[in-house]
Amino acid sequence: MTTFAKQADIYLAGLRARKREPVKVTSLVAFKSRTRAATPVLGNMRLEAVDNGALKTLAAILCDKQYESNSIHAILKVVKQVVASDLDKNGNPRQPRKWNMKFIDAPSPESAEVTPPTREDLENALRVSRSPLWQFMATQAASGLRKGELCALTVDDFDSQIGLLHVSRTLSRYGETSAKTKTGKRDVDPHPDITAMLMAMLAGRATGRLFDLTIDAVRWGYDNLKIRTHSLRHYRYTHLDKFPLSPGIRDFWIGHSSAILSATYSHIKKDIELRQRLVREVGLGFSLPTVAAMPEPALEPEMVSA
Repeated sequence: MTTFAKQADIYLAGLRARKREPVKVTSLVAFKSRTRAATPVLGNMRLEAVDNGALKTLAAILCDKQYESNSIHAILKVVKQVVASDLDKNGNPRQPRKWNMKFIDAPSPESAEVTPPTREDLENALRVSRSPLWQFMATQAASGLRKGELCALTVDDFDSQIGLLHVSRTLSRYGETSAKTKTGKRDVDPHPDITAMLMAMLAGRATGRLFDLTIDAVRWGYDNLKIRTHSLRHYRYTHLDKFPLSPGIRDFWIGHSSAILSATYSHIKKDIELRQRLVREVGLGFSLPTVAAMPEPALEPEMVSA
């Protein structure tokens, strides 16, 4: 008899063994966490018994335990994946299901609204932050890179002569992996002021991470400033949206999955001279401090307009 818990272990082993498209460590951790949430209800249940009724019971228990609606849907999704992973030797599902979400009656998932900081809030955060956190924050706000992408950058990934950041990896608390998506692997053109800021920060250093910060240090620093890292991607995207840019270039810089379609038909993103002219024209959307002020500066540093 195959139970839900046993099939979940089989499915997890299969995910770990994938060679052509390896599953990221963070995804494996999320899968284990979600199956662990479902196991008290479904773990000893025969796989063929995990149907709409079982998911209805699970959703009700998770609601009683005050799980957030998005977490409940993520857990239900993993349960469906586990059931669908039971295949015969020809790859056909042994447990075909037609899931009825109306019957299951899980709470509707909520869209997490992200509000980017105002220009004033961002500039204040830069002014009171120590190095290298303020340079990290400025680079993120000026490029839209993800936190993990910035943390994974090495000095070798920064081409100060041309003015490029070579993005190909991401870093999390579970280690370094390839970029989050296929479009995540890209060359991002920093504004010349950001290039100059990074060169000054490095002060001739030629090895190691570009930013001498851990993931936890970034999280702690942003939390203290009440800034969400993902909100700075929104800040940059909103700023770029004010200009008549080709979506192919805009989404290429940001690393959006929507860039896949434009990449199929348009090769404009390969025009480095055009990209670098445009990044100068659109500017930063905020001002850089000439020096990083201490948390309680005696005098506010002069700001350089961008």
